[in-house]
Amino acid sequence: MAIVNRTLDASEQRKTFQVKLLAAELVNGVSGIICQVPFASTLDAASIALYGISGAPQFQIAVHRTGGAGATYVLAVGTSNIPLAFGTSGAWQCVLPASGSTLLLLNAGDNLLYLQGGGSGAAAVNANISVVLKPLQDVKTQFGV
Repeated sequence: MAIVNRTLDASEQRKTFQVKLLAAELVNGVSGIICQVPFASTLDAASIALYGISGAPQFQIAVHRTGGAGATYVLAVGTSNIPLAFGTSGAWQCVLPASGSTLLLLNAGDNLLYLQGGGSGAAAVNANISVVLKPLQDVKTQFGV
């Protein structure tokens, strides 16, 4: 019998995606891709580990969707997501919409983006952004395959 998502323990039903960012990618006004969403899912959690912090960088998480409903919308606002120095406070758990919000629903092929705003001179030496996705289907395909 095949192992499908519903037969896994709840802790195994989630997939983590990470991106490492360097100094040039961690200045005001820079945005980039965290990951491409491989299957229909919900965003369960996101965190940022930030090193060598300067100022108060703010991170937003946004979704860029192509196709018929092509649009970009902000999922987690920057003013709520001001990470602290990892060496002092550990990884920062992003503030996301409440569980069950339709903003958390992701389609296969969506791009999850990070957008960085913040005060003047906000920057960092390096960072790691992690997102946790929970598949919506028991039997899933990766990008339609």
